[in-house]
Amino acid sequence: MSRRVCYWDSACIESFWGQMKEQMGETAHLLASEVMERVDEYVSYYNNLRGQGRLGWLTPLEYAGRLTAYL
Repeated sequence: MSRRVCYWDSACIESFWGQMKEQMGETAHLLASEVMERVDEYVSYYNNLRGQGRLGWLTPLEYAGRLTAYL
């Protein structure tokens, strides 16, 4: 048997989709392929170019550059 559903289980992904929708703006008029392209672009931005608190608000690319310079 599976356990009872807990809404906290999906809080992180719901937050991500909410932020994405807010930053992307209106997408109702786009074709499915255009929406997929914009989602891919946003996920790439979110994972690689956005400053992250756990990295001292550096982007992952900036953090990797400082880390390699340090080593």
